[in-house]
Amino acid sequence: MNLLVNPEQKKAMEHERGPALVIAPPGSGKTFVIIKRLQRLIEKNVSPDKILVITFTKAAAEEMQQRYLKERKQMPLNSVSKNNITFQTFHSYFLSILVQFFGFQSSCILQLEEKIQYIKQIYHNATKEQQQLLNPTTEGFQLLFLEFRKMEKHSLPSECSEYYIAYKQLKEENRKLDLDDLLSMTQRKLRENPKILQKIQEQYEYFIIDEFQDADQSQIDLIIKIAVHENIFCVGDDDQAIYGFRGVNQNIMNYFRELLIKTSVYYLTVNYRSRKEIIEFATHFISHNGYRYKKEIESGINYESASTSIAAVRTGVYESKELELGAIQKHIKSIQDIKETKQAACITIAFLFRTNTELRKYEALLQQTSDDKVSLNTKFKDSEMKIVKDLLKDFCCYLKLSMNHRDVFSFLQIMNKPQRYFQRKDVQEPFFLDDFILQMKRKPGFSHTTERFVHDLKMISNLTPFASFQYFLHKIYSIDEIVKKEDKNNITILQRALTQCKHMMREYQTVSIFVSCMDQFVDELKESMKDNMNSLGEKKSLNSNYQFVFSTYHGSKGLEYNHVIIPGINHGLVPHKKARTMEELEEERRMLYVAMTRAKESLFITSVRSKNEKSQKPSDFWEEFYSSTISSNSL
Repeated sequence: MNLLVNPEQKKAMEHERGPALVIAPPGSGKTFVIIKRLQRLIEKNVSPDKILVITFTKAAAEEMQQRYLKERKQMPLNSVSKNNITFQTFHSYFLSILVQFFGFQSSCILQLEEKIQYIKQIYHNATKEQQQLLNPTTEGFQLLFLEFRKMEKHSLPSECSEYYIAYKQLKEENRKLDLDDLLSMTQRKLRENPKILQKIQEQYEYFIIDEFQDADQSQIDLIIKIAVHENIFCVGDDDQAIYGFRGVNQNIMNYFRELLIKTSVYYLTVNYRSRKEIIEFATHFISHNGYRYKKEIESGINYESASTSIAAVRTGVYESKELELGAIQKHIKSIQDIKETKQAACITIAFLFRTNTELRKYEALLQQTSDDKVSLNTKFKDSEMKIVKDLLKDFCCYLKLSMNHRDVFSFLQIMNKPQRYFQRKDVQEPFFLDDFILQMKRKPGFSHTTERFVHDLKMISNLTPFASFQYFLHKIYSIDEIVKKEDKNNITILQRALTQCKHMMREYQTVSIFVSCMDQFVDELKESMKDNMNSLGEKKSLNSNYQFVFSTYHGSKGLEYNHVIIPGINHGLVPHKKARTMEELEEERRMLYVAMTRAKESLFITSVRSKNEKSQKPSDFWEEFYSSTISSNSL
């Protein structure tokens, strides 16, 4: 992005006091504005420890903090304080209040694995009729948790009410809180303790909230209650509010302005990511949504690698899946030809999908039908990431077994990793590790191996997750030997993935917390590695000048790619067939808008008329791509 500040950015970052709302469309430099705003506050002699920056993920908070620290090095010495600005998520901020002022422990947070155990317990005690409502799978549990969340927020009657009551009772018995409880408990404690509320109100004078469109109404209520100075600087884009399924209020920006009527509104109008045609196409499409902030967006960048031989925006309806795939491959080939002509740096080509199911289908089809000239470089996803995931899975089993000596599933997973020559027939039911160890020590030739196994379990259980993982890699698994066996062209990516893995583990203080966050950790690791694909692709050892990414619309949010391909825009899928109300349809439109606006140089959208010998219709959105009928309800 051009580091020169444009007039709209300047107005926003120079905002003095009072509430502010910055409307920041895709690629408009919202993070740049936030960092410059922080720099300006420091230069105005605001103490850094009076500033709180709130983001929605740990990764975003860490990235924002690193960018600020980099900017801080360039600030005049007389304006730099020894104190630090605080960067937190909503959840970590509310937890810090409970820990600091009300004696809670950070370990009180109910992790996903514990939630699932609670639901399994409820399921086990339910009647057969009641069990039909509970799908004992991870996906089923997640849907149930969403149902619980709606009941918590809106007190709505539900067929799951009995299970919700049982779930709450289990939480209370075990003195646990889930993430939604963090907010409600903080609200309750501050309502009951006005003197402590006053202390908290004195902690921070300036609040900056990133991705404001994803904020929860109750979160904003509490922040406004704490921020008595009303210096709340919110940055977001209502057109990118795509978490309605979590109960997020899509009109949160208007809600904020209704509560704080003196709110100043700033519009960022320059997109530093996409070509002009992409911006116009996506803006025209999203303008069919009602009750949104109307935006006039212009492009602030020209791509030299862009060529008149490849259109910035292209759409196509094809008679069959085979013809669609052929068109996609031809499109990719034209991109690669331009790259070879221009000798451009490594480029990214992203395939974005509404659901994970469609993602997997297209990925498999493209792999099957691609030729050498249009090869898909997904080695990282399919091999290196699999190696890391398998290592993490085994590591997690070691941790689980060290905490629970009756966990037979974890034991069976790692009993011969590395090879110990333990046999399945020696594992008795009910399983207890201490009995098995005693049994194996009595067998000739197994004493030393068994003692080493016990020693390893004790070691990793007494260390932090980071130190445990180090021990696991080098003392148990001999990771150096595993790396040596890899193709030399792939070693760089694998080593980078392991380094990033270790770096992320430093955030976890106990092994129990890490184990409970395992699925989330792997997802964050994958996203983190995707962000590094460009820099990795520049290394000659990869033997590739372009990278392919497969993601859902949701997964692509906040990212950007040189070229974006959005296949399969068909009726019943986009918008999804479950979207029936106007609010749901508008959220589907926003999701597709988010996918479109990831594109920097070209956007290609496709649909098919026939699939598996069954006729299909293009998406209901298709006619909106070029229609002139636009909603007049913009704000």
